[in-house]
Amino acid sequence: MAKTPTTGIKNADELITLAAAFGLTVTVETTDRDTLTSYVVRIAIPVPVAYAGTELGRTIAGDTLTLVWTKAKKKGARGGLVDATVSSAVDSRKVRTLRAVTAAVETLGHSSVKYARDAAPLPEDVVDAPHAVFVDGRQAHAGIPADHVRTIVKNRRFRGWTFHQDADKAIVCESRRYVPAQPASAEETPAPAADERQHVRITNDGPAEVIPTREAQDEINAAQMQPEVKRTVKRMSASQSTAHIVYRDGRTVYLRPATPGDVFPTPAERPTDAELTGEITAELSAYYAETFAAVADGSALPVRADMIRPGMDVIHAHLGETRTIATVTTYVGAPGAPWVRPSWTFRSHDESRTGSTYPPEMHLMVTRASLDTVFGPAPVASVDENAAALLGEGERWAQHFRVFGRDPRVENIDRAAALALIAWAQDQGWQCYRADAGGVNLESDTGESSYWLEPLPTPRPAAEALADEKTRRWAQGFAAKWWAEQNTGQPTDDALSAAFAHTVKPPKPEAYPLIREAITALTPPAAAAPLFAAHAAREAAEEATDLSPASLHRLVNHLEALPLAAPPALHDRLRAARDHAEGVWESLRAAHSLSAKTAARSAAKDAIVQARAAILAVQPHARRMYGTDMPHTADSIRAAALAYMHVGATPDETDAIESGTAEVRVDCRPDTGAGRTVTARITAGIRDVGWFLPAHPPIVVKFRRVDGRQSPADNARKVLGSMIRVDVPIQYKDAAHR
Repeated sequence: MAKTPTTGIKNADELITLAAAFGLTVTVETTDRDTLTSYVVRIAIPVPVAYAGTELGRTIAGDTLTLVWTKAKKKGARGGLVDATVSSAVDSRKVRTLRAVTAAVETLGHSSVKYARDAAPLPEDVVDAPHAVFVDGRQAHAGIPADHVRTIVKNRRFRGWTFHQDADKAIVCESRRYVPAQPASAEETPAPAADERQHVRITNDGPAEVIPTREAQDEINAAQMQPEVKRTVKRMSASQSTAHIVYRDGRTVYLRPATPGDVFPTPAERPTDAELTGEITAELSAYYAETFAAVADGSALPVRADMIRPGMDVIHAHLGETRTIATVTTYVGAPGAPWVRPSWTFRSHDESRTGSTYPPEMHLMVTRASLDTVFGPAPVASVDENAAALLGEGERWAQHFRVFGRDPRVENIDRAAALALIAWAQDQGWQCYRADAGGVNLESDTGESSYWLEPLPTPRPAAEALADEKTRRWAQGFAAKWWAEQNTGQPTDDALSAAFAHTVKPPKPEAYPLIREAITALTPPAAAAPLFAAHAAREAAEEATDLSPASLHRLVNHLEALPLAAPPALHDRLRAARDHAEGVWESLRAAHSLSAKTAARSAAKDAIVQARAAILAVQPHARRMYGTDMPHTADSIRAAALAYMHVGATPDETDAIESGTAEVRVDCRPDTGAGRTVTARITAGIRDVGWFLPAHPPIVVKFRRVDGRQSPADNARKVLGSMIRVDVPIQYKDAAHR
């Protein structure tokens, strides 16, 4: 373990010692100035390996404490605290006193202990076999009893120190690995996984270089321990596996463990410009060319943010300076939308780093020279490949030959002739580019003559021409009849023949494929999402227990539409439940005497029981809403909302479901009393201006607060964020206290 860094300021060193006792990560950055020395102390919670890459892991990594201390260089000067900031994943706040700073360190420490204990392996997880000890990848001891390793696990769990068990069942404690002995054949040569660890080395804020951890540890140890190397070091700060070394020859070296964003698999082939750029409109391309001279002259390329890699040189939008990407981390399923956060170093400022968050589809301007460094030299495309890429799709083209002062001459040509013309124009040095009106423009240097290749539509085959608008409407009429008669089975040839046998003019078997397409296109909401139609019907059955005529009538409407979500074998049972509920509804409306009302109410209770049983026979999961049943994509949420709100929805609500934005809403409120527990209601639905239309009954989750200083919504984000895995935005809201 690396030596705990110090500042020489008593109060700061006491806080650093306290943080180290809790097992927190402490880094110290020192800056010498003319009259004083400043120290930036950062204290963070080490993220357990089990939480790495999850929403909870990103939340843990966001909890930090940053302290800025200064100390004058004159004799007898005392250091002082200039600034202290407590940050989390959602906000940050300033603290003013040492007591508040100490409380913040203790809070981070207690949280670190809790996270470490929750993620740490148990003593029972230790393999019952002798263990070998590897320190920084080198075997130091062998034959350690399993009971001794279990004692180490117990002690570290008691102290709340971070450690984990890897895929080889080895206990990993920082730089030490306790590897259980496994029987190996003579052909097998065991290789400890620690040798595969990597570090990032950045020299003078240049490109990030990925090196083996053994090499980084050797450099750190030499700077600390070897006298001939120590004499070349001006100043140094190190914590665990991270170090910042300033040499007297002017070199500044920063070493840290590599993250998943530092190491990307090398693609077998260099990505094409289209893959790096993604979908981009002509207007956006023109804007980039006007804003960035490097894009206009071809020395830079707009690259999607999720295609950024370490080592790329990114051009700043305003100052035109070049930046080198240091780290890139992509998170999927974060609240809101997927996002990418690259960090870079300024070429014009020493020891200065910054970063920003972008949506994946946003473009950053990357120099082509750095693309060649990261992905290798771009292959030189042949003339035929360039012509094919410029021409695009299409087999028939109209060749417009234009000469200044004359009428254009038009001739229809095939694809081969168009490709030959483009290749000839490129060989002659003409300007070849895509035309705004479509097709390709070929212009000579003098401007006296030019060609325009206009794409011509491909004639439709005779079989496709038969499916005209009238034929499609005819097929849609049969599809509407299919669904009106509540045919929920597969539209096989026999099923279609039986369904349309009694019509005046049954369709011929040749038209069945077209009718099947229309049946699929006109699928009712209940048939598209049967589970959520059953949820709506079950809720209507529960609401009908008040025995009011209006509630029973709503249940009748749900039972009328539910056969579309049920197999044909259950249609008779649903119709019987509907008829029974409809008869009870009429009886309740007509009952005036006390005896008639009593009899009608008793019959209504029996009808509700029968309806509830029929609904659960269609979808047994409709008894309650499970988290695994929640739709997770925008299309599935929209389909579920249409099915869930189909009965009784107004035209405005239906339009809002079709045009609104899909999201998941988590409404949180503290329970009465001390408010130590929080109740969260999770609902997927459609958000439109002024309302939120749910797609299913809410999922109710109760949990204890993990941080009493934060709101219920922030606590829910920490506890539930890693469990809700959807491809739509998640909105956490605080509900009114009740």
